[in-house]
Amino acid sequence: MKEQQPQRVDKNQIDLFELFEQLWKKRILILCFTIAFGLIGAYYSHIKASIAPQYILATSFFPSSDRSSSLKLTKYWQSSLNMKQSFSTPLTSKYAKDETPFSPYSLFIRFSELAISKSWKQQYLATHQPSPFIKEIIGSIYINYPRAGEPTNLFLLADIPKSDFDQSIAEKSLTNYGSWAQAKFNEILINEISNISNDQISLQRTSLIEFEEPRLFDNKKKPRTALIITILTILGLISGSTIALIGITFQKRRLQQKWEQ
Repeated sequence: MKEQQPQRVDKNQIDLFELFEQLWKKRILILCFTIAFGLIGAYYSHIKASIAPQYILATSFFPSSDRSSSLKLTKYWQSSLNMKQSFSTPLTSKYAKDETPFSPYSLFIRFSELAISKSWKQQYLATHQPSPFIKEIIGSIYINYPRAGEPTNLFLLADIPKSDFDQSIAEKSLTNYGSWAQAKFNEILINEISNISNDQISLQRTSLIEFEEPRLFDNKKKPRTALIITILTILGLISGSTIALIGITFQKRRLQQKWEQ
């Protein structure tokens, strides 16, 4: 009969039962990490929900259907090389048609950039001195530009963090700002034309941009509290288990060194 050779035991072989036994001994540490990360997730969700706007105020605006004034303005700008700087912004370059910076469409993009600029908001607030609530609305105005396609229709948006407010005042504040921005834009165009041409053009009664009535939307983008807590709880479990395994490894090495001595 052949003698059975003794099986070699690899010192590096992992005994899963022993591993689970060691982790079970460290269950308090793992549980503390899991709970701590879960609480961090709950706190983060609470903070995120408290600063998220309750409502979004929106008003749609688009180029005027009457393009005669815009086309007339285009002829002035085409004759002046100095005007290229005014139309050399990232957005006007992105949405330019046929690689020409001067077009009625470029006026619309240029107006949108100025309407949400910090300097225009500050000028409006300085001249009108509105209430703190309206200041908050004007200060939060922004525009979501489309990633692709032509932005023939844009929305002037404002965040409203409060749940109790006067809707009519909020809507009127956005309407007033849109009217003021239109008048200021016309003034800028008139000054530019006077610098490059002796001709006179009246834009006081001309609306290059048209606005619709503001509308109020409930903000549906609330933080996913359950998902955030679940993910951070899992991370806490993994982190606690990892630290426990590191501790077990160091403990085994110390015992092995003592045994060898």
